Amino acid sequence: MVGVTSIDVKEGLSELSEQLRQAETPSAKERLQVLYWLKQDPAPSISAIAKGVGKHRNTVQTWLSNYREGGVEGMFKIKKSPGGVRVIPQWAETALGRRLQELNHGFSSYGKVQQWLAETLGIEAEYHAVYQMTRYRLKAKLKVARPQNCKQDSVQREAFKQTIADALNLLSQYTHRVGQHERPIRYFAQDEIRFGLHTFIGRLITACGVKPIGQWQWLFKAFWLYGAVESATGESFFLQFSHVDTVCYQWFLDEFSQAYPHSLNILQVDNGRFHPSFVTLAREFKVRTVKPLAGEGLELFGTYSSSPSIDEVHA
Repeated sequence: MVGVTSIDVKEGLSELSEQLRQAETPSAKERLQVLYWLKQDPAPSISAIAKGVGKHRNTVQTWLSNYREGGVEGMFKIKKSPGGVRVIPQWAETALGRRLQELNHGFSSYGKVQQWLAETLGIEAEYHAVYQMTRYRLKAKLKVARPQNCKQDSVQREAFKQTIADALNLLSQYTHRVGQHERPIRYFAQDEIRFGLHTFIGRLITACGVKPIGQWQWLFKAFWLYGAVESATGESFFLQFSHVDTVCYQWFLDEFSQAYPHSLNILQVDNGRFHPSFVTLAREFKVRTVKPLAGEGLELFGTYSSSPSIDEVHA
């Protein structure tokens, strides 16, 4: 670049000194320092200036060439390299982003993402490139999956949502017509559980060749506990019966209606054959049958305990 050493620096020494004081980045200070030295009388050579700022003389000449074209602002502009061609194009990243939004089709590993890109989109990419894009650009990471019953019926699930919406609409009409203060609505969840006495024989240590003998109660004894719990307050109602059938369930409803006679009781039950189809309902009841869609929403915390007789189980 011939002639750059005789460049005319338009800014004065005081102005350059003030800009040097206010410069925030090292690259800006280096460029202003070159102009400041060139403004001196006599000005040092380009080689001396390059040595002073710790740069190659070609770099300093490039800075001065930029100054001639655009002044101080042009000198400050840093041209960025366009970079290499993306291994995974933008359209493929967008398609993967849509795929990651699907709840039921998650990937079990980043290797599976790499495989999906190759088989579905025809994009061959190294593992680290797929990982960087998926983890950091798309913000997707491995998470513990929420369990869902494999037999869950999506049609029944949507029908259930509509049924619940219709039921809530009817309740809203009831509250406007009757009023909660006259006859409040109470929501109970009802079910049955069996308690029984069953002999468990574990392994016993005996001598070699000696077959251990454990005591076994051959007659299995059990009873059923019918219960209803109000979700809003936790209030509960329990009765014990010998069987689970229509007769016992009708008895339970009769006793329940006498316990809560002044409210409209909504009783949620499962799809047991003996539940709403074969019983006579008191005016205090509206029975809503809800078929279990999946078991992932229920957690049963139970423990086995040792009891010598069914009477202790009752107690």
